[in-house]
Amino acid sequence: MVQHYFKIQFRILNRHIQATGIHPIIAWIGILILLAVFDYSLFKEKTSYAPFLILALPIILQFNLNGKKRNDFLRVTFFEKKYLLIRFIENGLIALPFLFIFITHQCYLLAIALFASSILLLFIKHNMGFRWAIPNPFFRHSFEFIQGYRQSILFIFCLYSLAIIGIYVDNFNLSCAAFVINGLIPIAFFGKLEPKYFIWNYSLDARKFLNHKTKITIRYGLIWNLPFATLLCLCYLEKSWILLLILFLLLLFLLNALLCKYAQYPKSQTLLFSLLLLFSMVVFPLMLWSIPYFYKKSIKELQPLLP
Repeated sequence: MVQHYFKIQFRILNRHIQATGIHPIIAWIGILILLAVFDYSLFKEKTSYAPFLILALPIILQFNLNGKKRNDFLRVTFFEKKYLLIRFIENGLIALPFLFIFITHQCYLLAIALFASSILLLFIKHNMGFRWAIPNPFFRHSFEFIQGYRQSILFIFCLYSLAIIGIYVDNFNLSCAAFVINGLIPIAFFGKLEPKYFIWNYSLDARKFLNHKTKITIRYGLIWNLPFATLLCLCYLEKSWILLLILFLLLLFLLNALLCKYAQYPKSQTLLFSLLLLFSMVVFPLMLWSIPYFYKKSIKELQPLLP
């Protein structure tokens, strides 16, 4: 029964990933790459706070699994021993890659601390939640940013905190990595398709509709990334050109994701298109081909829906 529970949870997780428009295989590979980058940025660059930052991340993730409603449901569904086994496996799966990092870098005390916290958090429940409205600078135009912003607000806060720590310890690579990850978040917003009537509301032809959406994407991309870029430029004036180049590339990534979305509309993103999008982001010059290709394909797909 426990094995069946985890199979269902894994399927649900993969469906949530697919709902964002990203193929699960690509998402899991991306998570592994992010962990490797995180490890390199913090340990290889000799950041003094590195071990504590890495310790904090799994504890935060484990704490999120300790919601009172969720745990009450598990206690009703399973006997006490199976409930504790499920919670121990969940916390262990989260802790495992970070334990590997600690052991690899011979941080044995922190590995023991993480293991101990994984057990301690089995017995802690919380009933926390946001009860206030979060100001949203993307309210003028739906659809992508207005939904994704609220879902990502805590992650954005963590990335800004990471960048400030990087500035404090004078680690440009750490702050820059936080900036890049922050700029990549909105790409996931374009994985969710709006209903057809959202598009029918525009009294525009396919080409004008795409141009309109492109302007909104660039404008909102700037609103999303400029505060971060400004903060880092003020602190690293001599490297401002690098940050501005990254900002330009992030805007191109957003445009690429927008056009990739409509190149398949009304179908959700296929593995082939997801791979094309990912590959063009890794090999930047490919965007000289992918952006015009997705643009032409988008016009073809949208023409039956727009006058």
